[in-house]
Amino acid sequence: MSCSDEKIYDVERIIKDRTIKGKKQYLIKWVGYPESECTWEDENNMFCDDMVREYEENKRKKKVPEKKRPEKMFRLQVTNEWDDIIKKVVSVSRSNSGSLEVEYVTVDGKKGVCNAAEIHSKAPIRLIEFYEANLSFPE
Repeated sequence: MSCSDEKIYDVERIIKDRTIKGKKQYLIKWVGYPESECTWEDENNMFCDDMVREYEENKRKKKVPEKKRPEKMFRLQVTNEWDDIIKKVVSVSRSNSGSLEVEYVTVDGKKGVCNAAEIHSKAPIRLIEFYEANLSFPE
C-alpha cells in the first residue's frame, strides 16, 4: 500500500491522554465511529494541532489547585505539667458535642474530667499509659 492509498480519518474529539515510555498518546474518538472504536494515537501521529492545543488548555483549566497550607501551623505546646499531679487516666469517652473527654484521678485521690486536647499537652505520659493498657489486637 502506498502513502496515497492510506485512509485519513477525522478526529471528533480527544477523550484523554497518557504517557507510555516517555511518549505522549491521546485517546481519540473518530468521526462516524462508536466509542468502542476509540484508539490511542501517538502525539507525533496527530494532525489536528488546534484540537490538541484546545484539549491541553482545557485540561490545565480543569486541574484543581493544591490546597494551600496555613501560613502558621498551630502547634500544641506539650508541657507535661500534670504528669506528676495525675495518677491515672480512668476513661476516655465522647461527649455529646462529639469531642473526647478524659476522666482521671489525681495523686491525692480527686477525680476530674477535661477535654482530650488539654490532657494531650499537660499529661501525655498518663494518656499514653491508658491507651497502652487498653489496646486490644484481633487474634
